[in-house]
Amino acid sequence: MWATLFLAVGAGAIFQVVWQIGRLMGNGDDGTIFAPLNVAGVVAGMLVMYATGLLVTG
Repeated sequence: MWATLFLAVGAGAIFQVVWQIGRLMGNGDDGTIFAPLNVAGVVAGMLVMYATGLLVTG
């Protein structure tokens, strides 16, 4: 029961952070999160994450 409660609190906190970042990204000049700079940042982050995953042996 405690694990479920703490998992729910953690998931809610992560969702709140993602929601706030999405709102901040949407407050740009064109008012969308799909601006070229936002998309480039997300793609660059995914590439770095993928490259890091290749370097870590598990």
